[in-house]
Amino acid sequence: MAEAPELLVSSVLDSAWRNILETNIPAETHPLQVKTFKRFFYAGAKALIDTLVYSDTLDEGADDATPQDVKRIDAIMHEITQYFAEVIAGRQ
Repeated sequence: MAEAPELLVSSVLDSAWRNILETNIPAETHPLQVKTFKRFFYAGAKALIDTLVYSDTLDEGADDATPQDVKRIDAIMHEITQYFAEVIAGRQ
């Protein structure tokens, strides 16, 4: 039986979000507003990834993605999916 491919777990977006939080959002910002900003951030990331992955209008002449590129995109998409699962569950 073939082994399932290892899923690369991403924290790229979480790291980017924490950087934005620390450098651009004042410490006194109300937690509900911070939560809303984070949701907007992840929604924007999802829109960007969806555009890059599902659009055939970008880089039509570019070489095919490498296996590592595909793994990286899969990991980021997984991170986004996990975040929104946490939102639905009321933990974000």
